[in-house]
Amino acid sequence: MERIASLAQKAERSDGAPVRRAMHNLMIAVRGGLKRKGPMPRPCSTSRP
Repeated sequence: MERIASLAQKAERSDGAPVRRAMHNLMIAVRGGLKRKGPMPRPCSTSRP
């Protein structure tokens, strides 16, 4: 039981670095796309005639 408790504690202390890195990469991609093309066009609605 002690081993399970220690594994649970270790799982609670997750490393946020991969998430931060992914968010940073996403922000760079969005900024690059906006700089290159300007604002994104509004999506077309298929429900309108």
